[in-house]
Amino acid sequence: MAELTLTLSISSPRVLRGQSAPFTLTLKNVGGAPETVDMMSFRNNNVILRAVDKSGKEYAGSAQRLNKIATGHDPHNREPATITLKPGDTHVSDGDFLAYMGELPVGTYSVTASYTASPFAQADSAPVEFKIEDMRPLWLGKGPEGFRSAWAPRRLAWLHAPAETGDAILYLLSLDAANPLQAESNRPLAPIPRDARPLLSGFSPEVPVRTHAIYRWGEGPVRIISLGDRGEPTLTEAPLANPSLRPMGPPLCTGASSFVFVAASASGSSAALVTVSGGKPSLVEFEPRPAFNAAACVHWSPDEKVQILWHDPATSTVWYLEAPLLTEKVPAPRKLLSAPGPVKHLRLDRRTIDGSTRIVATVLCASLVSDEWHRLSINTADGSELNRTSWTFKGASRYGVIDSSMHDNGDTAYLFCDLIGQIHYCPPDASRLSPQTAEYARPLTADRCPVLLCNKPDASKPAFFLAYLREGNQIERKKVD
Repeated sequence: MAELTLTLSISSPRVLRGQSAPFTLTLKNVGGAPETVDMMSFRNNNVILRAVDKSGKEYAGSAQRLNKIATGHDPHNREPATITLKPGDTHVSDGDFLAYMGELPVGTYSVTASYTASPFAQADSAPVEFKIEDMRPLWLGKGPEGFRSAWAPRRLAWLHAPAETGDAILYLLSLDAANPLQAESNRPLAPIPRDARPLLSGFSPEVPVRTHAIYRWGEGPVRIISLGDRGEPTLTEAPLANPSLRPMGPPLCTGASSFVFVAASASGSSAALVTVSGGKPSLVEFEPRPAFNAAACVHWSPDEKVQILWHDPATSTVWYLEAPLLTEKVPAPRKLLSAPGPVKHLRLDRRTIDGSTRIVATVLCASLVSDEWHRLSINTADGSELNRTSWTFKGASRYGVIDSSMHDNGDTAYLFCDLIGQIHYCPPDASRLSPQTAEYARPLTADRCPVLLCNKPDASKPAFFLAYLREGNQIERKKVD
């Protein structure tokens, strides 16, 4: 039997509830002869973590936990990959406690790891004490979905307040694409002002799941927080001479410490396409007519173009602008649609329709004189109408729309908000508005920062999911029907 030892090292002895806790496993040959053993890997799935709380309750998990929850079975295991360890040699493997174990309750745990490759190659680690503490989330938000890979994790940004005053900590929460109830990772990025609201991006031409966050505080520089290949955050600062300009959409990474983003004034009447290289910004300024507003959508496509969709509330017209990243002059926008009523919500998506990739604008509007709602899908290339759906909700004028999510097939669900702030779910068939509740059957309200998510297109059960702040110490996620 192989003489092996296993050492478990967790990066931090304490984390917030639901936070990632990277760990390292070191398998060592302490015998006098070389040993060929199975590697510790996702595919081999031969390591189990166990966590026992103070009451004696045990939790267990492995590298394939998320895959098994999503599919109901383990992935097909090929012939196990092996490694030969000479006497004294080690084999090291990394993991995330959150991905292995899921979100455990607040408490103190004794954690051990077990390696089992065969009856002749086994090892158990010594216990490590590990503490999970309450989070204090202040805010929750998501980035635009429309140009994200359908198979990429669903990514949320949230702010943790470690104290009553002072900076908050920005976290990035990545949820499993097949089942957003399950977290893949939840990592701190950087301290930021507690009332800053960063804009999150989940798209980059080189790496579709790479994520960046951007914000500007006061008249200080624009700050862009990006994740490297191994998930390490880096900060890029870009001073803007114009104090009125603020990022109005997520940034696009174009290279190491190089970014492009759109900035606009509070009124939306002045704007700029900002290119940042080595912390130095260059601006192509323009004056959008009509002015941008808070509902504007900003997206980046793989062919190195920016797309902006917005509406004019005074005329219920929808406008579209597309510009290359490298331009000396931003082209004039064009009117895409005269909506049949006040525009309530806009989104831009890259969709495959009849075998062709199109950039589609989805416009949701309400009637001024009846309870009718209309959802229109417009091909931005030529302004043609691809689809129109109409339905009736009583008291339509009482509702606003705060979020939406779209499946790859075009099915779109919405979160409506009534006059008292309660959230209502509207499914893709618009058959009903379902009032949503939070903890203890209390109404779910807009101040809980609710966001809507969908799972990936090849999921066994296509569905929509709701995430929101619960009781000031948790990020709740649930499936909505």
